[in-house]
Amino acid sequence: MTYTKIMNVWLSVEPMKTRTTNAIYAGIYFGLPIFWILLTAYFMLRLTYFRN
Repeated sequence: MTYTKIMNVWLSVEPMKTRTTNAIYAGIYFGLPIFWILLTAYFMLRLTYFRN
């Protein structure tokens, strides 16, 4: 997956690695795909609601 490769490069070049930056990166890494999946599901449900 391209997303995984981009995140791997992004995380590997960070000069300061602390717990806070790791937590932020983990939140972004897992949060963005979940956000897009939920947003897509919401719009698909709204679309089927308006079709009927």
